[in-house]
Amino acid sequence: MRSTQDLSTRPAASVAEPQQDLRVPNVPPCRGIPASLPLHLNCSWTLVGHVVYAGCQWGMLVVLAKLCTPAAVGEFTLGMAITAPVFLFSTLQLRAVLVTDMRDLYTFGEYVAARITGIVAALLFVVIIAAGSAYPWSTRLVILLTGISKACESLSDIYHARLQKHERMDRIAVSLVAKGILSLALMSLLLAATSDVVWGVMGIVLASVTVTVCYDCNLGTWGLSGLRSAGMLRLSRPHPVAISRVATLIRSSLLLGVVLLLSTLIGNVPRYFVEYDLGREALGKFAAVAYIAGAANTVITALAQAATPQLAWRYMARQWRGFTILLLKFAALAALAGLAGIAISAIAGRQILTILYRREYADQAGLLNWVMGAGLATFVGTIMCFGVTAVRRFHIQLPLYAAVVAANAAACLLLIPRYGLRGAGIGMLAGGIVQILGATWIVAWAVRSAVHEPPAQSALQSVLQPEEFV
Repeated sequence: MRSTQDLSTRPAASVAEPQQDLRVPNVPPCRGIPASLPLHLNCSWTLVGHVVYAGCQWGMLVVLAKLCTPAAVGEFTLGMAITAPVFLFSTLQLRAVLVTDMRDLYTFGEYVAARITGIVAALLFVVIIAAGSAYPWSTRLVILLTGISKACESLSDIYHARLQKHERMDRIAVSLVAKGILSLALMSLLLAATSDVVWGVMGIVLASVTVTVCYDCNLGTWGLSGLRSAGMLRLSRPHPVAISRVATLIRSSLLLGVVLLLSTLIGNVPRYFVEYDLGREALGKFAAVAYIAGAANTVITALAQAATPQLAWRYMARQWRGFTILLLKFAALAALAGLAGIAISAIAGRQILTILYRREYADQAGLLNWVMGAGLATFVGTIMCFGVTAVRRFHIQLPLYAAVVAANAAACLLLIPRYGLRGAGIGMLAGGIVQILGATWIVAWAVRSAVHEPPAQSALQSVLQPEEFV
């Protein structure tokens, strides 16, 4: 529970805006929580951490493209495309729930227990997929190893959520930098020695396990509780009541997992259609080009994560003007980044693809233009979707993401057979436009509804009812 002193560091409501007491009586302050960093420092740390991490992820794809064939790149991409939706569903959006749970209605140990339950279920599902598929053994191993890496990322994510809630993005940045550099180094060494994508993915797994166990679950959360460390091994053994609360948390978050599953399908649907219609080599080329916008979106997502606690507090405190201005500032920043990407792609697209990958990728400069156009829509849509998260309108994201996936899939189904990889880029753009329109409408509707509600029935009440997410 945040102390009264911690609450005082939040932005105060303006004179013209209604005020309400956000303190919870008769609850002792939580000891050992370090001071939150200002928003500009959190954004700076977030930018550094995710730029380095995205750069290392991109570097791994570059190493694969240079040391292996496009088919091997496609094999690696296929493993990511299969495991990512499974593990994103298993997270149940618990990070968003924890970060916006300003009343600490569930303990951190209960969030961790719910996340571990999801990880175990996801790993079993990935094993079933790999064992029952008709892919070659090398592809099956890539799928299994990628699943283990995703399991580590999922566990790290819930610890990052706690740091994000306390606005200590510096510690998350340290974790991302360490994991990115170590993954790139180990993968490069093993690929250089073997030229085998399986060993390359093994390097990623080793890096993920090391950083998750040694930092995220221990040193990274140092001081966030009264204990010496907040590592998972120090969590007390759950009693029957705690287990029932974990079950309640999982049950009430299942629909949020479906929402997150749909969100990851937005990026993966074009890959499924490309692999089906054009083959694995074409998938490798498409993935290499699309990752340029994907890496940039990772940075946009990181900045939005840094702003989410501030947005949630402004909304809960009924500071409508401050909430709207902050959200629009980040949306404008995302739009500027997208416009810069389009300009760079139009001027030097062929040269960029030749330098980053090989000469055989240079003929995809037209695809890069469409991908960067889709990136502009995706960047702004990502910011607006974090606005939806900040106002805790979780369940309404289900029809939103379903519409985005449907628009993406319909465009890919119609255009890829006719226009090839460019059709996939157009499909991404169609999905991004639907995402912007839908998320903006949801945020505007939530704010407009809350303005006309009395304080007792506004966003604060939604925080007090975790089993019935709005």
